Amino acid sequence: MMVVLCWIALVVVRAQEWKPLFDGKTLAGWTTTPFGGSGEVAVADGALVLNMGMLTGVTYTNPIPTTDYEVELQARRMVGSDFFCGITFPVGSDFATLIVGGWGGSVVGISSLDGNDAAHNETTTYQRFEAGRWYAIRLAVTPTHLSVWIDGTRRIHANIEGKKISLRPGDIELSKPFGIASYSTTAELKDLRLRSLKAAPAGGGGGGAKKEAVQLPDALRADLDRLVAAATGSPVPHRRLSHLCDTFGPRYSGTTNLESATDWVLEELRRDGLENVRGEPVPVRRWRRGAESALLIAPHPESLPVLALGGTVGTPPDGITAPVLVVSSFAELSNRIAEARGRIVVFNAPFTDYGATVRFRWSGAIEAAKAGAVASLIRSVTPFSLRTPHTGAMSYQEGIPRIPHAALAPEDAERIARWQAAGITPVVQLTLGAETLPETTARNVIAELRGREHPDSVVVLGGHLDSWDIGQGAQDDAGGCLAAWEAVRLMRELGLRPRSTVRLVLWTDEENLG
Repeated sequence: MMVVLCWIALVVVRAQEWKPLFDGKTLAGWTTTPFGGSGEVAVADGALVLNMGMLTGVTYTNPIPTTDYEVELQARRMVGSDFFCGITFPVGSDFATLIVGGWGGSVVGISSLDGNDAAHNETTTYQRFEAGRWYAIRLAVTPTHLSVWIDGTRRIHANIEGKKISLRPGDIELSKPFGIASYSTTAELKDLRLRSLKAAPAGGGGGGAKKEAVQLPDALRADLDRLVAAATGSPVPHRRLSHLCDTFGPRYSGTTNLESATDWVLEELRRDGLENVRGEPVPVRRWRRGAESALLIAPHPESLPVLALGGTVGTPPDGITAPVLVVSSFAELSNRIAEARGRIVVFNAPFTDYGATVRFRWSGAIEAAKAGAVASLIRSVTPFSLRTPHTGAMSYQEGIPRIPHAALAPEDAERIARWQAAGITPVVQLTLGAETLPETTARNVIAELRGREHPDSVVVLGGHLDSWDIGQGAQDDAGGCLAAWEAVRLMRELGLRPRSTVRLVLWTDEENLG
């Protein structure tokens, strides 16, 4: 199916031209959204400025499409720590809001799908956003999908067929039909523009043209059938996936395992006859896990399975021994802040969905350090466990002490919580040998099938070749890499030269980015 979709993407009619939505000088075409407690809206230095308030925003006053369109802009957060770009937009007869930098600064997601907001549905993702830096944001709306790109990387591609689309209840309703807002943050916006994804009328314009359903030519349909048959019958991707995982093992950034795997992939791509095969050098961060342990001291001695979270600082060589405070949420930690100082905070948040629960991994060390904790532990972000904690990326915040951060198995987090509820104060000795090393150089893998008519128009397929240090990354994301690779390989093998260039990119260092 992936092969078919990428081939269709190369033959669709090109979208119409971009239309500016903001002239960079005035609020022409916009009105200030009447939120309660909003900041001032201004235009300065070619940018639309949403000064800090509770919600500050502008609403577009001209007509806008309801589907099959794209919106693009540059946005940056100047002051504050919450979302600096909240785009409310039509989806057919309904409305939704894209949140960039919400829930404490790092959430990217769409509110709401089936009643779940941007931090609690399948669109939820996380990204670090630097104050004062411009980010390119693009939103595409079609009858079947909502897609979002940040700085050219697709962060969201949500299938909305059969889903309930709605706005999060509250003042954001005032942004309809199309508006942009910031929350507790001063934001700046520029280069706002929109284009229709529908084919331009023949002759370059004019109303009254009859819309007809697009019919695939018989020859193209036959080519798609050949691709489907080849893709479903090919043993190549599974064989290569097995070789990649079994031969090279974990492929963590900055390791010889990853570099050896990259060498093998480049060699295989050249054997496939793909064009412009190369490794693109990129600087990557290096973090080393080291020895790690968690020893329960009280109420009785016991070794607990533990995994340091990617990017954490280590403990002193003798570890950190402290009483534990168990909380189930950031709100509970805030209410018990007087108890947290000098303790190891354990976030025992039951798994609901990944977007809702992963925030304790990502931001737990920050919130615990704010409360004066000496270390933080999380209940592993998983719905299933055999006393097997999971690793993953975490973050620190400038100006907040960096404390060690690791994951416990859900069973142990639950047990520690039961002791606390029974009036027993558990004591844990945490030892992490984690350290951050100087940056080094790794490579993105690039290969192409050049387009026969529009070689400078590029469609990108890919995944990330790196994995965590404790697993082979077969699903995350070697399988994705091999699916994209096989799509391009089969096009060449079957002699299906696309109109536009298809570029395969297997990125590195994704896991470190969270």
